[in-house]
Amino acid sequence: MAINAKRAAFVREYLIDLNATQAAIRAGYSPKGAGQKGYELLKIVEVQDAVQKAQAELSQVALVTAEDVVKGLREIATGTGPESARVAAWAHLGKYLGMFTDKVEHTGGTRIEVVYVDAD
Repeated sequence: MAINAKRAAFVREYLIDLNATQAAIRAGYSPKGAGQKGYELLKIVEVQDAVQKAQAELSQVALVTAEDVVKGLREIATGTGPESARVAAWAHLGKYLGMFTDKVEHTGGTRIEVVYVDAD
């Protein structure tokens, strides 16, 4: 099943940096709800299929697979090169494995107000 033009634009933009929020904004979705929209788009089977197909095509064009990249990063991480390169390689491997997620800590107070509306 083909996806509509806006979703296709999202897929193209997502392939740039794998950032669903920014891809949604660049594809023309509202910046206000772009984080949620990007998340929702990535859950749609047709969008997932389009992303996977495009990634496979890019791998063929570049003659590089994800496995090649991971192997290369592993060689750098465990090699004897500059420490900064080794640390960066470990960081990229950790991101690839989903070990690091951005977290927002809220330290301010939260106020909940319950309002009852009389239906009469």
